[in-house]
Amino acid sequence: MMTPEKSMQIATAVAELDNHFVHHERFAPLEQRFRFLIQKRFADLAAGRNREAHGLTLTGEAGAGKTTAVRHLLARTQSWITTTDTPGMKIIRLDVPARPSLRALGHKVIAALGYPQGRGGEGWYLWGLIRHHVREQKVVFIHLDEAQHLAEHRNEKELIATISELKTMMSDSDWPVGILMSGTVQLEDLLNRDPQISRRMEAVHFGPIEALSQTENVLALTSAYCSKACLEPEASIDTVEFVERLVHAAARQFGLMIKLICLAIEQALLAEDKYLGMVHFAMGYRNKADCSDTFNPFIIPDFYRVDPRQIFARDRS
Repeated sequence: MMTPEKSMQIATAVAELDNHFVHHERFAPLEQRFRFLIQKRFADLAAGRNREAHGLTLTGEAGAGKTTAVRHLLARTQSWITTTDTPGMKIIRLDVPARPSLRALGHKVIAALGYPQGRGGEGWYLWGLIRHHVREQKVVFIHLDEAQHLAEHRNEKELIATISELKTMMSDSDWPVGILMSGTVQLEDLLNRDPQISRRMEAVHFGPIEALSQTENVLALTSAYCSKACLEPEASIDTVEFVERLVHAAARQFGLMIKLICLAIEQALLAEDKYLGMVHFAMGYRNKADCSDTFNPFIIPDFYRVDPRQIFARDRS
């Protein structure tokens, strides 16, 4: 029986794996474009100009790895800013509330700035405070995660008012602020409804993984995670078939694929095995989806019939 101390060691190792960020091929262009937008803002500041700020939108399906990528992006960018001639500049982030009103979103921004305001205050008053505080704190970018929620307004007038405030932030004559939005593909439809904000935004999309064209990258990624966990990959997970099973089980989404690799490694470590194999992926997927073996893409031959977005899948007979 595993001791509590050993179990804690494994939990710590798996937590470190979960926190490990993989610099995949889509991250470098995202970072380059975001940093260049900030560099242009710094150039305007150095020249005494307050030109309209521009922003960046990152979209992708749930599980594509957007939130993890952006959090890593912001940490790296904030660290880089401290090495520039303007080290006091800041980036703030917040999660957009579901079905946000102008006032609700304003409260979230105010809180991210360090000034909780409770539930009172009209929307126009809160956003006036926001423009004051971002200038005082030298905020150059605001990140709105789960920004597709902006499209979930029940009131079209409220939606227009919220988008208008974001545009005002970007074009403020005293202190323009860039907006970084990340969210599901519903966000694309929202931005395309308003040409005035879409023209201010650059766009990045994290698309689905293609198993056949990404085979070498997926195998290298799995091997790298094995190495980090001090495991050796079995021959069973060094094949094209394994990559197809893994990519399908992850619904072709990069973030979900990383999650499945970590779940498999967790099973191998708990079993105190030295090798990572297909059996560990099957166990990890079973724990994730609580499915029967007949709906486990790491077990059955016709794995493409499994809907990887479903949980609790099992025979009902």
